[in-house]
Amino acid sequence: MESSGAVPAGLRWAMIFLISFFLLGYSALLCILLAIIGGFSVGGIVEWWKSKDELLQKPPPKAEPGTIGFLAEDAKARVEEGKQSLQHEISRIAKEGFGTVFRHTAGMRRRRRSVAKKSHGRR
Repeated sequence: MESSGAVPAGLRWAMIFLISFFLLGYSALLCILLAIIGGFSVGGIVEWWKSKDELLQKPPPKAEPGTIGFLAEDAKARVEEGKQSLQHEISRIAKEGFGTVFRHTAGMRRRRRSVAKKSHGRR
């Protein structure tokens, strides 16, 4: 196991706390208790400070088919395809002009009305 220096730092600070509380006039039992708490606290802080963020250093694993990660990657790919087709459609509309779009949507509305009338039995 790799020594990170947390244990020596915790012991050192526990002794400092013990002597400090004793010189301040606290009872021996309270000095020992507070020194133990302080030593564990400093040791934990030193351990955390010297630790490396392993999650930030590793690249994410490649997702396997059937997992949530795979589904997320598939969804991202579909979103990108949708963005590209939308950009293509916008550029087509910009080239053709907006008048063709309005004519197209008006024709769609007329077709919907005629289909609705036929489905209700009216002509």
